[in-house]
Amino acid sequence: MITLETFLGALLDQTARARAISDQASVHIAEEYLHHELLKGYSVPRMLLRDVEVELQFAVASGRQGAPFLDDEEVQKSITYQLRDWVSNLPNHRSFRSYFGKNNQLAASWRSGLEEMSKRFAQILSKPDADLASVMHSLSLSVQNYFHESATEDLRSSVSSLLVRPLRKQSGQARSMHTIIEQQIRTIVTSMDRNKSEGRSDVAPNLNVLVGAAELEKLNPAILDKIKVTITPSDRRWVASEQDGKKVYILGT
Repeated sequence: MITLETFLGALLDQTARARAISDQASVHIAEEYLHHELLKGYSVPRMLLRDVEVELQFAVASGRQGAPFLDDEEVQKSITYQLRDWVSNLPNHRSFRSYFGKNNQLAASWRSGLEEMSKRFAQILSKPDADLASVMHSLSLSVQNYFHESATEDLRSSVSSLLVRPLRKQSGQARSMHTIIEQQIRTIVTSMDRNKSEGRSDVAPNLNVLVGAAELEKLNPAILDKIKVTITPSDRRWVASEQDGKKVYILGT
């Protein structure tokens, strides 16, 4: 799987480099002609690149559309650390006091499994081919499941109902521990999206595509698409110029 922009960028890069290789070959041939008694009277061959047309067959993949920041390992580590820190302090969170109360055994049980929770967070965040919504949902489920795992015997049967029970009202809406968990996870995860934090609403989500023959042959032909790309060269030249009495070269059109 690859993003369409990466594929097309590589195609343009390789086309430009192919033209450069051809020009270098022409220089070598020109030098050979110069030192050949007969060939130096002939014109030096040079291949001209007019247009390159490529028809690409591809299929749109799911991938992390709209959330490329989650592919950064440092971002994954930062989110994992923030989630662990937040989860570890839940027994002291005012909205969760009704659950933990002054039950020292429950608080101790809660803190004993934080290392394992961190590993779960890391696994979810590093999972390939998962979009942003799926990642946040999985993180939320992990925290909710941890309530069940760490609960004392007398609470275990009532954890599910306690998680969804309204705690208090804010702006006319009742909140539960379940909604607080989801909102906090969303806040932590999306805060690491630099595009969002910089107000770059014009940034479109990446279009992940499958282009390899081995990938495409396994798919239903009905979901395959085609795109035709025409590459037209635009040459630039180094132009000699004078600046402060010195000869300099400027890349011109």
